[in-house]
Amino acid sequence: MNKQHFKKLHGEKGMVTMVIILLLLFVATMVTLYTANSTVREQQVSANQYRSDQALSAANAGLDYALAYYAKYSGPDGRDLANNDLTGDGIMDDLNLNLPALGGGVTVQITIVDASGGSDPCNGPHTITATGFSDDLSATRTISIEVDSFGLIPGGGLPGFPLIAKGIAASGGNFSIINRFSHATIWTGADTTALGSAETYVRDPLNPPSSRAELIDITGSPDPNLVLHASYSQGGLNSDVVENDDNLTNISDDEFFQNFMIETKTTVRQFAIGKSQRFDEDEISWNDLEVSDGIRGLVWIDGNFRESGSLSTIGSEEFPITLIINGDFTTTGAGAPGITLIGMLYIIGDWDSGGNFNVQGSVIVEGDVDNSGNPTIVYDENLYDGALGNPPGGIAAVLGGTWKDW
Repeated sequence: MNKQHFKKLHGEKGMVTMVIILLLLFVATMVTLYTANSTVREQQVSANQYRSDQALSAANAGLDYALAYYAKYSGPDGRDLANNDLTGDGIMDDLNLNLPALGGGVTVQITIVDASGGSDPCNGPHTITATGFSDDLSATRTISIEVDSFGLIPGGGLPGFPLIAKGIAASGGNFSIINRFSHATIWTGADTTALGSAETYVRDPLNPPSSRAELIDITGSPDPNLVLHASYSQGGLNSDVVENDDNLTNISDDEFFQNFMIETKTTVRQFAIGKSQRFDEDEISWNDLEVSDGIRGLVWIDGNFRESGSLSTIGSEEFPITLIINGDFTTTGAGAPGITLIGMLYIIGDWDSGGNFNVQGSVIVEGDVDNSGNPTIVYDENLYDGALGNPPGGIAAVLGGTWKDW
């Protein structure tokens, strides 16, 4: 082989090497670009998923918040909790909440609207919609569900008597029972209803009250022009008092309870637990049950509950309390001026009533009533029947098959 031919072959071999190197560099570059692009895409997908998860978590948190809110108030009440606005129009409108638990600027918008298309926003069912936003607002998720509330009291109203006792209703004090809605004051299953110095007053059909203020007036002695003095120690019992009723005597305590509640004691107690309003008698005081402390509707207290001193008003016409005491109840305090309880007081044990204890609504006792003070019960049938324009109150429930995520 001559030298010229050898140089030619050597040159071609170098060219092939360079071509191979260039191909390898090209392939390596393409692989690098592909890997980088895949990494960027994975980061984008991951970021999108992260923000989508942020939005979904926010929507879920908002829905949980709204459900708890709805359950707490037994329906919508129009209170803007984000701004601590305690006025309401029956609907909670577009609350933009930065829930602290979410953090990082993640927000949620909550709306509760009338799902039935009716004109009264207080009446259910209602649709709760929660829209969650990611921290950069690039992702949103919306969840909705339908809810409704139902009352614990059959028929949505109080039972018709200011005072009901399965046992004896005895009074050695100055017990005043006033019912300007009808001619019924006391209903017992005991052998004897001893009034003592107690006095009852009923509606005067010839001169009925002309205003709600007159219907529920509790100040001083009842206006003789607006009531009939029905039963008292000197005059004896009148037809406003129903005693020795076998319908009460011959039933069990649990059956007695379900005469006035739509569920059993166990279920109602669980409702109270669900509302975080089930207490032991030694962990709660009377004045801790005020509406201003966030207490609404159903409250269950386990144990013998004894209160004395100046008692604040618990419950309100907007949020009547249903206070169930699973034990004996003793009051010996002087009581603050005016009403002490607005709503229904249900005592599973006995009621030892002393001092000045004023109720606007009704009292039901499974045991006996022993009064030695000056309590007053003014019946108010409008508290739970919706006549005041408020939700009747009770328990919130999610309607099955209405959960939506889009």
